[in-house]
Amino acid sequence: DLQSLGDALGGTGKAKLVWESIRAGRDPWTDPGVTEKARGILGRDFKRYPEISASSDSGDSRTVKLLMMLEDGMEVEAVVIPNEGRPSAASKVPPRTTLCVSSQVGCNRGCIFCATGRMGFIRQLSAFEILAQVALALRVVEERGLPPLHNVVFMGMGEPLNNMANVREAVNVITDDNCFRFAKGCVTVSSVGPSPTIIKAAGDLPAMLAWSVHAAEDPERAALVPSTAHTMVELRDAFITALQTRSKSMSVFMVAVTLMEGLNDSPAHAAALVKLLQPFQEAEIKLVVNLIPYNSIGDESLSRTSKDKIGTFQRNIREAGFACFARITRGDDDAAACGQLATKSRKAVKA
Repeated sequence: DLQSLGDALGGTGKAKLVWESIRAGRDPWTDPGVTEKARGILGRDFKRYPEISASSDSGDSRTVKLLMMLEDGMEVEAVVIPNEGRPSAASKVPPRTTLCVSSQVGCNRGCIFCATGRMGFIRQLSAFEILAQVALALRVVEERGLPPLHNVVFMGMGEPLNNMANVREAVNVITDDNCFRFAKGCVTVSSVGPSPTIIKAAGDLPAMLAWSVHAAEDPERAALVPSTAHTMVELRDAFITALQTRSKSMSVFMVAVTLMEGLNDSPAHAAALVKLLQPFQEAEIKLVVNLIPYNSIGDESLSRTSKDKIGTFQRNIREAGFACFARITRGDDDAAACGQLATKSRKAVKA
């Protein structure tokens, strides 16, 4: 935080310059805007960010996938997603960029449609390694002239709530006015919901919460997310409890469903989802459903739902009184879209 950095650098003024440099997308170890003495202390006493070992662009969308090499040879991916702005009901949303960050190397949730889940769990990311993704993304935004970084979403590699301590520390720094200075409403922690206990513990995170549902009925959910150990009703009720402890503005909730042909995309599946979500309405919790077209991970048994079926599913959810949006896929031509993030870190472990 600002105080501890100030203590190490010899004053909070020097610490403020460091954070100004980071927020501007510069390197505080070399930035002349940071005092020479502070740069010397940073070089001597502070660990530098991990290196970006590779980056790739995704066609016309300008989405950038970053591969970050960690100290132990592990790799994680983060995705920088620019949006050029769009009209809304009230006004035009200005151009802005979203960063999708990872919280683990690999993941033990085992979602059958997710490349990270097929890696298995390797290790937790430290708070520093999570925050480094934000700092490096700010640098990429600055260097490439992308719209300002506005949102940070924990929707990359890993299950954030299985790394609660480090995710909590990272979110605190991301939303600290003296540090990264992101609004709490612009940071989202997305989870499959490992257990009711863990979900309730997330209630006081200074970030929005999102639930990756994928299927409302227990048998289908267990088939899509094999690590599911609780009923969907138990997980839902835990989220309601967590959200009811929050302010109204922080209790807005997002539910995500990755739609796959023949597995979870029928009108019956939509009706089951409505039934599962109705208690949120009764609790007066504002809820938004995001429908995500499946992005290929090379499994021929899985395929993307047709646009017509997505449209029907969306109408059924909206007719029940829920806001529902079909996500525009970004980065799928570069394996940077939702569900496609994976690295070769497993090989590094075996080496």
